[in-house]
Amino acid sequence: MSLVIGQTIALQIGFSRLFGRGRLSQVLAGCCTVLVANTIVALQLHGLKYTWVLPKNPDPIPEFVLFVAPAVMPVAGLVVLLSLTAQRLLRAAEQTETSGASEAQDGPPAGLDWSNTTIQTVRAFDHYLEITSTNGRHFVRGRMKDVEEMLDKAAGLRVHRSWWVNRDAIRSIETKGRDKVVCLQDGRRVPIARSRIAALREMGWVSK
Repeated sequence: MSLVIGQTIALQIGFSRLFGRGRLSQVLAGCCTVLVANTIVALQLHGLKYTWVLPKNPDPIPEFVLFVAPAVMPVAGLVVLLSLTAQRLLRAAEQTETSGASEAQDGPPAGLDWSNTTIQTVRAFDHYLEITSTNGRHFVRGRMKDVEEMLDKAAGLRVHRSWWVNRDAIRSIETKGRDKVVCLQDGRRVPIARSRIAALREMGWVSK
């Protein structure tokens, strides 16, 4: 039993990567997994007939593959089904997590007064922005470029493709080799893109 389960899991991973993540692709990957797992187990058991473990006159391989199918394929199919279900649940959990602790919405988030709020950091994700301000953390759908135009250019700077940082939110800037990192007052560490170092020097954030 453990032999069937272990080989089925390994085959499922391999065929899933080969066929892709589409629903039809996953069905094809599952079918191939079950068929190949059954064939491999049959060949392994057939090979044991030539040893002292299972001494017996070997049967024709095609017939033996069909013989073990009723015992192997249901187990392999169940393993594939459980694997697909687990992958679907994990993807759903990831989507829920990336939706943000608070619901992402179009336009400025409720409770965030842009005129009376000091924006500390803006972080870009796939389809939304995480905005940390004096009023807390908010999530808004949009692009970094759009929000950057609403921010005070003298107050902060875009230090990375995915990060805008307010100068007052910075505790220090560390240098590690050729890389620089912004250490924020709240303990977070923000990478600085090498292409942005010149702009930081112009604003006096880093020494020449």
